Amino acid sequence: MAGVNANGKFAFDQVEVTEPGVPYLFEATGYDPIKFYKTTAATVDEPGTSNGMVGTFVQMTLSPATDVNAYYFQGTHFYAVADRSKDLTVPANRCYVDLTEPHAAAAPRAGVRRITFGVNGTNGATGFENIEAPEGRVQKVLIDGKIYILRGEKMYDATGRLVK
Repeated sequence: MAGVNANGKFAFDQVEVTEPGVPYLFEATGYDPIKFYKTTAATVDEPGTSNGMVGTFVQMTLSPATDVNAYYFQGTHFYAVADRSKDLTVPANRCYVDLTEPHAAAAPRAGVRRITFGVNGTNGATGFENIEAPEGRVQKVLIDGKIYILRGEKMYDATGRLVK
């Protein structure tokens, strides 16, 4: 984890070499099995940390009442523990993020891939239904999670097909 960028997004940089006990986030990019190989590096007795990522070798519990600066990964989502209504179990050999002392993400090194993402939250009002474009202008709207293009009295889907 590189830290939190100026926009409040969590930033993760690509690494080429991993170390035992240090928590990492990895991205599966295909349907092939993920392969891990045994290393000759010395084993560690305690899990490590990395710019706010905290590893655990045993199952543990995070509580919304006490772990207000903790965030966890679930599938392809990232959540704040404080937003939950009940405790969260973190399985052994996993990690979570503790931002008790936030780390500002520096600019990525040249040639290093960086991914950023925000914390999932509850859906909020967007106000898209209140947007009005001048007559004859093209307007994009989001209706039931789908993007539509309005041009005059005609509505098109995102592929350009006439809807109505």
